[in-house]
Amino acid sequence: MITLISSSGSLFFSPGPKSQKPLKQRLDCPAGYSQPYEPPTSVHRLRPGDIRVVGAMGDSLTAGNGAFSTLIIDVKRNYRGVSWSGGANGHYLTTFTLPNVLKHFSHHLVGGSTGSGGPETPQSQFNVAKAGALHMAMPRQAHALVNRMRRDPRIDFQNDWKMVTLMIGGNNLCSHVCMRKNFWPHSPHGHATFIKEALDILHANMPRTFVNLVPVVDVSVLMDVKGKNLPCQIADNVLCPCLFGKKRLGKRAMRHMVTGYQNAVIQLVESGRYDTREDFTVVIQPFNVESKLPMVGSQFGMRADPTFMSADCFHLSQRGHSLMAQALWNNMLEPVGHKSWDWRIMGGLRCPTDSNPFFTTRMNPDGRR
Repeated sequence: MITLISSSGSLFFSPGPKSQKPLKQRLDCPAGYSQPYEPPTSVHRLRPGDIRVVGAMGDSLTAGNGAFSTLIIDVKRNYRGVSWSGGANGHYLTTFTLPNVLKHFSHHLVGGSTGSGGPETPQSQFNVAKAGALHMAMPRQAHALVNRMRRDPRIDFQNDWKMVTLMIGGNNLCSHVCMRKNFWPHSPHGHATFIKEALDILHANMPRTFVNLVPVVDVSVLMDVKGKNLPCQIADNVLCPCLFGKKRLGKRAMRHMVTGYQNAVIQLVESGRYDTREDFTVVIQPFNVESKLPMVGSQFGMRADPTFMSADCFHLSQRGHSLMAQALWNNMLEPVGHKSWDWRIMGGLRCPTDSNPFFTTRMNPDGRR
């Protein structure tokens, strides 16, 4: 059982540098034992090597906006190949993403994005995330993902195991919750309603699927950011007027709204709505709930490491995407009810073991069944 969330959290950083080094973390997991000869029939006995297809849904944070940007004008570019949940550029040692980790176990994995480009480009593969997307767009993305997978000749849609990661809500929080007119679609209840519709589409149309549902990141932490340059200050007002514009909410009010969004999706999954079949499940991966960037020392004291942020001080750099991917991977192997609620990678990366070989689910909370 996942405990509901209380309102707290803080963050402090300044604009990122002109270059970045890869965030390297070795995955000391044997690949062979988790790639069985026969795939399982139950999603609650799913190992990394069983995953054949990977997909991603969301907004600019999933599309990889600005991940390699050194100028703010370049942040609009989608660097999908390094997206934390959908990118498949290179190898996990240089580009740590969920698809690249899965490739360590499942060498014929398909669906990971490469290079850069929008959601309709061939290299986007099964990353259907779109920059600027609101949670109202999730049903449309769900239909697009199902149709794209069905048409792909590389996969056996009925029998291949699929993993889909969904995170959404930041744009609703940043640009709409401070507007009084037509508030319901952007309320916590509205947030859960549109995500439920998208998950229902996947549930009804996508066999053999494990869905990672990642609660929205706490955008209120951006109010603690200090030392921004002028372009970043301008970006704040454009990208997140509900935090920095004339009708902005206070930090406490925004944190309350974030908590509402997060609790709404937790309650949706905890209802058991998606535990009605042996070949489909949705699991909350809560590493975003208390998200904080790593801290470093500076002449101004401790601050969040700016190398994890893009040129607009809002989106993530490639290192930031790697950090999210590492936290997601660990969440997937941590027991349900005892998962980490932040981005810290304590004690390195987790591995499946002989005693706990499976991704954890509500029906198999320890990964042992």
